[in-house]
Amino acid sequence: AYVLRDFYNYRPTSSRLKKKKFFDDFLEKNFETTILYETIEELRNNPPKLDVCISGSDQVWNPKLTNEIIDEAYFCDFGRSDIKRIGYAISACQLDTIVEKDKLEKLVKQFNYLSLREKEKKDALEKIYGKKIEICLDPTFLLKANNYAALEEKCPDIKEEYILVYAFDYKELRAILFELCKKIEMLTDKSIKVIYGPRKWPYKVDIHYPFNCISPGMFLT
Repeated sequence: AYVLRDFYNYRPTSSRLKKKKFFDDFLEKNFETTILYETIEELRNNPPKLDVCISGSDQVWNPKLTNEIIDEAYFCDFGRSDIKRIGYAISACQLDTIVEKDKLEKLVKQFNYLSLREKEKKDALEKIYGKKIEICLDPTFLLKANNYAALEEKCPDIKEEYILVYAFDYKELRAILFELCKKIEMLTDKSIKVIYGPRKWPYKVDIHYPFNCISPGMFLT
């Protein structure tokens, strides 16, 4: 099943390189970054000069996305002991607090402040942390529209208005998605453009999938 899924999701090298270049260019233009660290040892041996280290948000504590291990870099386990360590709106739903309890006790207690995005693991982590953990908004919702507008990039010229679809492809929810989009299409009389979601639709849609030709700035536009 996993082999078939990987084959189904395969993208030509040129498309992946193009997507990587889009993201690299966006980062270079809009962010001030440190040198590239490839291992936790490199980070510990030559840490950046920081007063505060903030980890977050989303899936930084999801072992399924960090080679099936707890990645200590995302627990700010580097740098001077007097650095303030903050975890903001972290999604910890995939974190096994029972299996990883001993390791988490060492890592979590280093944080001066800690907040989660969802409440599923709040109680379990509070017992390990020993202090109250807040539930906070994802940081994408902390900015105003004009903050995002400043990051927009020119898109290919699309003159007509359209319905933009960005949706996870859950098999059991496809029928609901198709029905909802069709209703909106009929109510607005506008075409549907899909930049993420199901590849096969029961009616005509314009698919731009999966970000092969879309940079972060174009996505915002």
